[in-house]
Amino acid sequence: TQTRHALDNRHALQAFLFIVFGIYFTWFWSRGQTLAMKPWHSRVVGRDGRPISQKRALVRYVFSWIWLLPPLAAVAPFNL
Repeated sequence: TQTRHALDNRHALQAFLFIVFGIYFTWFWSRGQTLAMKPWHSRVVGRDGRPISQKRALVRYVFSWIWLLPPLAAVAPFNL
């Protein structure tokens, strides 16, 4: 498409990145660790000591975005 302004497709790009990051974190968390966790040998495991399921990793990813809601609500009246 011919985008004349950089922010024309902002929401589509944000949704795309949300999905791409979701796939990344869900994939690696369900296998135990992300690439950035490997140097420190930290792992994401369940109570049984095994890597978490993909469903649990997806829920973890979605809930990790909740911290962003209060700042978004605070700046919403200013149309930023």
